Amino acid sequence: MDIEDLILKGALEPAGIDPDSGEMLYTFTEKINEVNPILAREMKNMLDSHMMKLWELDMIKMNVMEENPIVKLSKNAFNQELINSLDQEVAYTLKEIKRRFITELYNGPW
Repeated sequence: MDIEDLILKGALEPAGIDPDSGEMLYTFTEKINEVNPILAREMKNMLDSHMMKLWELDMIKMNVMEENPIVKLSKNAFNQELINSLDQEVAYTLKEIKRRFITELYNGPW
């Protein structure tokens, strides 16, 4: 299943444009759970892993015992040396968290 199929089935929708690369960004909708449950599970597992890493490095604050915790950025989330030490995928997740915060600031909640 490719990106176009996921968009047509309502499981993926445009989320913006990456300011660094100019590439289109997408976000999954709740429909991904029906359309491709395996992909939904893998993406959730990856995000959970990245969030735990960021939390362990004190780059984000959250109550890890909550099912759907509120996430806040810490000072370390803006420490360029620490950001540079992150795995590329984890650094991208942090970048996306920041982008989502900025988007919400200007456009309201997701």
